Amino acid sequence: MNVDVNRNSFDLWSRSLEDWNAEHGAAFRVSSTHLDWNLGHQSLVRYATTELSGVTVIYSVATAEGISAGLAASTLWISLWGRIPEGREIAFVDAISELAHAAKKTRIVIGADEFHLTSGIPMSSPGGERLIQALNVAGFSGMEVADYVGDLSSGATAAYIEAARTTAETRGLRLVPVVSDTEFAVIEAFIDREFPGRWTRELRFWRQSDETARAIWMSLADESGVIGFARMAVRGRVRPFGQGWTPGALRLPLHVENPAFFDEHDSCLGPIGVAASERGKGTGKVLLGLVLETLLANDARRVCIDWTNAFKYYEPLEYSRVRQLWTAWKG
Repeated sequence: MNVDVNRNSFDLWSRSLEDWNAEHGAAFRVSSTHLDWNLGHQSLVRYATTELSGVTVIYSVATAEGISAGLAASTLWISLWGRIPEGREIAFVDAISELAHAAKKTRIVIGADEFHLTSGIPMSSPGGERLIQALNVAGFSGMEVADYVGDLSSGATAAYIEAARTTAETRGLRLVPVVSDTEFAVIEAFIDREFPGRWTRELRFWRQSDETARAIWMSLADESGVIGFARMAVRGRVRPFGQGWTPGALRLPLHVENPAFFDEHDSCLGPIGVAASERGKGTGKVLLGLVLETLLANDARRVCIDWTNAFKYYEPLEYSRVRQLWTAWKG
């Protein structure tokens, strides 16, 4: 278990989770199952709990294994936090900086971590807005991200898929599943070349686990070889679907109007990308359309595209932004 148990009492873990969900759960609820999985199975970062300016916090730093895998030894991630009393936001941000200094970390990331206990500061809550303002005052940089959810049987989706299929046939592009060790070696080399860093690290980490059967990896290829890739997942591919590792947005209810409902036909998409040489040529649209078609073929009915700032890329699908989040960093 990669947790700091010496300086923190065990009850802080449950309190940190309860405090987060009490303040931010309506926008982004974190389950105890997901937290427990990370505390018990996550080997690339070490989690710890503390109180900063009276606010319960879960934070993390890279382990030796994580550093070897490419995580920055200099970074401190703030993963979950409770309610910040109005007017105490600057004091809270100052306390984060003091924690980083004490831990000898020169970079702070707030609102996201490598494995997403939460993927951002909820922008829809008053407390989130105030924290973002305080971070801006303190010299943090930031980025808005969003989660999209859409109906795979919608007319916009059908038109997008049809256009992608037509272009793929014209250009000789094909979307193929990545199954064998040889195929995974090829896709890993592609991702490492075109998207070095996080996505390569995630692929390698999840490939080591026997809990990743929900994930479906695909490659887009032409006559020259692989020119794109995508990862998708369907909730019902593994049962019980509320346990173990769950990729991306499948940890969250996709039916925002009914947050207690988890449908076996829910799916998620991401990461997804094409080679630098293919960008601006419409290849990304072909990849996205063929992936959506593949999700339908795998009995998915609703899809979430999580933690993206590629807003223009997804706008033609007419999906809803169900969560708007802010990630901040400094150093």
